[in-house]
Amino acid sequence: MKIQDAEKLTGISCRNIRYYEKEGLLQPSRNPANQYRDYSENDIKSLQEIKLYRSLGISIADIHTLLNHKDTMQSIIEKRILSLQEEISHLQNLQKYCININSNENTDQNPIYDFEELITLSSDKVRLIFLQLKEDILTKALMGASPTAIEYFQSCNPDYNFLFEKDKIGRIPISEIEMCQNVFLLTANKLSSSI
Repeated sequence: MKIQDAEKLTGISCRNIRYYEKEGLLQPSRNPANQYRDYSENDIKSLQEIKLYRSLGISIADIHTLLNHKDTMQSIIEKRILSLQEEISHLQNLQKYCININSNENTDQNPIYDFEELITLSSDKVRLIFLQLKEDILTKALMGASPTAIEYFQSCNPDYNFLFEKDKIGRIPISEIEMCQNVFLLTANKLSSSI
């Protein structure tokens, strides 16, 4: 059958069908009389599988490994689940950020990460983070934290006075808070993996 027939049967555009061919996901035979692509029932079945995988957000590279039996469906799906969990976490942080912007006129001080989940860190680990980071980076990171998180971090290091340090720095853009929070979180993650 011709590419237009394959398009009607699968609901995949001719353009995408050609793209999948180019990527090596599909290799229809050619009609010797006119060199047009000739799609078989197996090609249609492969296109339907590709359509399903793409609807799940599975990458072209992973579909290629599946179709060539170089990996299992279970392994690819597990990889996709992990990717989705990361996306969900990122979207939840964005949602918090948008809610905070919407509910607070002082948008330069809205938290992106409230650090509530870091309250479970031991006080020894918090002290190690304090030792690893410059005071201004630490203060800027905590400018986005919840009052509970700030109180916990101060209790772990009584020599640190967040309000005093914050007043010294003054107002800063959200992007700077976010950057410092990322440094803080990377430091916390490195310490967690090394202990």
